[in-house]
Amino acid sequence: MLNGTLNPDLKSYSLRHSLLVKSSPAQPKITLQGLWDRWVETLNLEPAVRHNHYHWTRAAIPGKALWYETAWYLRKSAEWSASTARSRLSMIRRCVDWGIATGLISGENPWGSVKLRCKRRQSRIKPFSRAEVQAIVKAFSEDTFCSKTANTKHSYYLPFVKFLFTYGTRLGEAVALTWDKVLWENRLIVIEQTASRNLSQSPTSSRLVLKETKTGEIRFLYLTATMEAILRGLKETSDSPYVFPGRRGGLLDTNSFRKVWRRVLEGLGIPYRYPYQCRHTVLSHVAKEHGLPAAAELAGHKSLEMVTRHYAKFVGCQADIIPNLLEEDSR
Repeated sequence: MLNGTLNPDLKSYSLRHSLLVKSSPAQPKITLQGLWDRWVETLNLEPAVRHNHYHWTRAAIPGKALWYETAWYLRKSAEWSASTARSRLSMIRRCVDWGIATGLISGENPWGSVKLRCKRRQSRIKPFSRAEVQAIVKAFSEDTFCSKTANTKHSYYLPFVKFLFTYGTRLGEAVALTWDKVLWENRLIVIEQTASRNLSQSPTSSRLVLKETKTGEIRFLYLTATMEAILRGLKETSDSPYVFPGRRGGLLDTNSFRKVWRRVLEGLGIPYRYPYQCRHTVLSHVAKEHGLPAAAELAGHKSLEMVTRHYAKFVGCQADIIPNLLEEDSR
């Protein structure tokens, strides 16, 4: 316990485990990383898939950890979200199952009995208040916290910020929006693609590429009069195919935007929330004012499951929803 090496499930200290694993003369000293690499090679994964969850799961494995050692996982998983911990545990189990099936290792799979002890994290959904939204928009508009020597003024991102706070699209969907997807006569904006990191090159790549939306669905947003005026003003001076381009006309650099976003929030004294909270802000407001089905439609979700899980708590407080059945209806 003092050394931090205690295995909480205590199973690794049992005689049966010792006979199956540690005391077996035929038991090879194979590290989990070594086994993992051999297993992944057999999967023939696309580079983008391999560079995502498979890469980060391997990165979490200590280099000297043997395939049957689980104590490190129980310690580390407490720092991860429940979904991340479950996903990584599932992949490690499959890896060890493969090792046993192929004869590279022998014995029982100790990962099958690992129980997760993830702490329940507080909700990450923290919508901005109306006052905070207006303060953020004003700061971008007036370059309040922009350095005088900055190459790109904060106000350059103002239309982009207003779009996020109007429709609650995902950041990549707004970045990928092109002018041919703005249907002026029909007063519609077509969302059918998103910009995401190009993981086919590297797990840490920052280069963006276009692909279909997260759900694979195409959805339509109503072009409001306010947003139409903003977009027409941009169109008059734009020579880029993108509605919200980067300074050189290509895809907007989201890393640069996030730096400006952080500086504005810190300058205003607003607790930092990543830009995705713009989406939560819009959808929570829609859920409260117009109901969960309306929020699901705007968000592009096929069912109410996702919006119910995240936004039902914003629909109304108990003071608003508890019916008054004891008094006569005054109507």
